[in-house]
Amino acid sequence: MRKGFTYLELIISFSISIVLALFVLSFYLKVMQSYKASVNSDNISVEEACSFIESQIINDSKVVALISGRISILRRDDIRTDYIYFVPIGSNNGNIGIDYTKFGSNIGKNIILRNIRSMDIERDNNLLYISIITLEGIEIDKCIRIKK
Repeated sequence: MRKGFTYLELIISFSISIVLALFVLSFYLKVMQSYKASVNSDNISVEEACSFIESQIINDSKVVALISGRISILRRDDIRTDYIYFVPIGSNNGNIGIDYTKFGSNIGKNIILRNIRSMDIERDNNLLYISIITLEGIEIDKCIRIKK
């Protein structure tokens, strides 16, 4: 009587193991894809962008002004001024960007939010009203109190 497995038995068990591993991998990839879709949804991104803009305005700002549709934020050190603005890309599409400047020279740029239909900014005394509409029609309105 021979001990051990034949080649056929080894190939069959190896094939079954591979099929099971592929099922587990495909399930894992579907779960990760649905997770990424839920995390990267525009509604969350718009709310996070509004919170970021609010934090830029509230934290470490000396003067906040609305100049030609751009939010101008002069920092307390009187050296840096940041500009938050809408950048149109196409006829009905754009991004919200921020420029970091020091002594009037641009030291950096970032895109805060992509795929935006419009961003409206209004100022009334010490209140700043921001309205953002995404391409999917999600609208977020934010009212930010500006320190005097």
